[in-house]
Amino acid sequence: MKYIFWVAVLFMSRMTDVFAATPSGGAPAIKVTLKNPIGATSPTIQAFLVQALSIVASVGFPVIVLAIIYVGFLFVKAQGNPEEIEKAKSAFLWTVVGAVVVLGAWVIATAIGGTISQLRGF
Repeated sequence: MKYIFWVAVLFMSRMTDVFAATPSGGAPAIKVTLKNPIGATSPTIQAFLVQALSIVASVGFPVIVLAIIYVGFLFVKAQGNPEEIEKAKSAFLWTVVGAVVVLGAWVIATAIGGTISQLRGF
């Protein structure tokens, strides 16, 4: 059992030589580059927030529309049943609350970004 440990240590020590090897030209074997995922030209918190929340809004709006359509089906499915109508009303209320949160976050981030832009001008 103790030999397995030493074989593993020997194997791991040789792996560093394999991974650290470079081609004959002397350049690194693997070139790693990081791409800007948000596509902002200026790397600021403001640009990140605006871009991130625009992505959330672009995904959130279709989800909100589908949720409102689903709530409409709940109202139709209720067919006058008071308990089902209450469930549909509750679903509609929370759909509207979610829509307000998504829209509100986007509006607040845009307002904060505009304010920061104006303050930088001074």
